[in-house]
Amino acid sequence: MRSLQIRPIANSISPAELQRRLVLRCGRRRQTFNLGLLRSMALALVCSIPWVAVRAATPAVPKPASLADLFPDTVLARGKGIEVTQSQVEEMYSAFKSHRAAIGQQVPEGARAQIEDEILDKLIATKLCLNRATPADREEARGIADKFVSEQIRLSPSEDSFNRQLMAVGMTPEKFRAQVLEQAIVKAVIDREVPVSQAISSDQIREFYDKNPELFQQPELVRVSHVLISTKAAEGAVPIPEDEVAKKRALALEVLAKARAGAKFADLVREYSDDEASKSRGGEYTIARASEDPGRAVVPEFEAAAFSLEVNQVSDLVTTIYGFHIVKALEKIPSRQQPLAAVSDKIGETLRQEAVQNALPAYIARLRKEAQVEILSQSLGNGR
Repeated sequence: MRSLQIRPIANSISPAELQRRLVLRCGRRRQTFNLGLLRSMALALVCSIPWVAVRAATPAVPKPASLADLFPDTVLARGKGIEVTQSQVEEMYSAFKSHRAAIGQQVPEGARAQIEDEILDKLIATKLCLNRATPADREEARGIADKFVSEQIRLSPSEDSFNRQLMAVGMTPEKFRAQVLEQAIVKAVIDREVPVSQAISSDQIREFYDKNPELFQQPELVRVSHVLISTKAAEGAVPIPEDEVAKKRALALEVLAKARAGAKFADLVREYSDDEASKSRGGEYTIARASEDPGRAVVPEFEAAAFSLEVNQVSDLVTTIYGFHIVKALEKIPSRQQPLAAVSDKIGETLRQEAVQNALPAYIARLRKEAQVEILSQSLGNGR
């Protein structure tokens, strides 16, 4: 058992989240090559392009004709050092549809032409940026990508669970890593080649803070510690046999009795808890209600118990999909407005991203001109 999918609380909102919420709040039309998307990398599943595998020829062993042999791939765009094919666009579109379906949203068929048109633009822009990457850009990107992937796995119940989530949207772990790396390389290139001409002033930061108070409202939180007696097999999500569940429940009741008898809760965590992700910090998590901040929420049974407790009170046995929990409330944190000093650096970074975003269309247009990019097929959108 690695984690409960409970995320530790940061003291302030991230630049990527500020950027995302700002775009949503303003109702701004998303530009074709979205820097906020690249920086957050949270949508790398659907907004990156796959590497095209180059297979070595094997003339000694003739291979049967494939669909690709019978129906050659159509080249949609070509320029110096880049080529975009119909299959690449279709693969991205399929990934996009799968991702939307996984979150309960459908893509109207009437929107397909426009989406594919935007995908083609993004593929061209991404390939152009990749061609600009230096060895230093790639080295920096590899560190960012490795950290990002490791964090996503850490926040999942297990690595197997993480991989299953990828498969649900038609993605392999290898392809996910490759695509995250691509986005990190593009980000490094943009950071280096599209500098902000003017520094962000304190007045600009204050103005953004004053005009967007809802972005800095911290929801009601509760800081808790818990002991987990897992009912999952060691390899991940597989439940253990019923007789073993009964033994685990008996153990959990013993731990609960010790907690209520005054045993030091941190000692119980170290001795009994199966939640390895929180063990080193005494089983602690800071959580919000799912309705207020889904990104900081936990499974419903855990949330209900945590918010019902008084400070220093120990819960009854709480049963979730992970097993049996003994929860102790450590602190109640009321909803409040985060002070400007706590978020000014994040606001400054968000505004810098906005400035770079505004400069991107001209930058990409210049790269397209230098590479003499031509659109060879009119099969997407209205043609350009």
